[in-house]
Amino acid sequence: MPEPGTVRACLQAGTARLQARGVTNPALDAALLLAHALHRHRSWLYTYPEYRLTHPELARWQASLEQRLACRPLAYIVGKKEFMGLAFHVDERVLIPRPETELLVELALAWLDRAQVPVPRVVDVGTGSGCIALSLAHARSCLDLMAIDLSPDALQVARHNSQCLNLQGRIAWRQGDLLLPVSEPVSLILANLPYVSLQAWTTLIPDITDYEPALALQSDEDGLAHLRRLVTMLPGRLHAGGSVLLECGAGQAAQVRSWLEGTDLFSSVSVHMDLAGIERCVAGWDAKAETGPHNAW
Repeated sequence: MPEPGTVRACLQAGTARLQARGVTNPALDAALLLAHALHRHRSWLYTYPEYRLTHPELARWQASLEQRLACRPLAYIVGKKEFMGLAFHVDERVLIPRPETELLVELALAWLDRAQVPVPRVVDVGTGSGCIALSLAHARSCLDLMAIDLSPDALQVARHNSQCLNLQGRIAWRQGDLLLPVSEPVSLILANLPYVSLQAWTTLIPDITDYEPALALQSDEDGLAHLRRLVTMLPGRLHAGGSVLLECGAGQAAQVRSWLEGTDLFSSVSVHMDLAGIERCVAGWDAKAETGPHNAW
């Protein structure tokens, strides 16, 4: 048996309790929580397994473990989440960035590399933590970026992240409903909007429903109200050759594609799968426009 109060003992006990609670990755969560409590990198734990925690360290560890046992998301406990290789501050004011949303950024970067636009104007709708807009700003220096969110609390988090990433001044932050703050045509619109239906909400784990902001997740009965409204707002808000990229939920891509095709704004509309094989993003663009990319996706 490991000595009580040591790193090894805390990891074993924490893993066992989290496993009994039904946490998906109990050993990983226990290690990340303990590293957070000790203000150390996770690799340090395995180098010094016999280190005995001080009373303040033990109290921090036990408090963070109890939060996780109460289903509070790990990202909220440690206060950060990695996205596109960058660390973003997150708390209950914003949705936790998901790996599948990185596809939206990757598709945007592919479009920007092909587009014949000197300084593309790009809008991120429903910015939340700012992970999409700030990832683009980090990857490309010559962008005119605007990020919009209905929640002023979310925009506070996004602005904080811009400072932490030394990207302050690169993005115009706007509070408002969908595309209403966009007064002039832009080159590219990206949106990761709420798309969880009322029925699907009842099936989600407590980690999500008890802690993450419903404003950033829930849409109407079919989960498509926000996406439907955004598509109706597209006319007049895109330059000739402009493009749109929309994230959607499982089983929603066909409907979103149909809406984009019905706008007559795009000569091409395509659907893209995430790493789990789910049709996650719908892209609309004008492949015939001289200012637009050709076969961008």
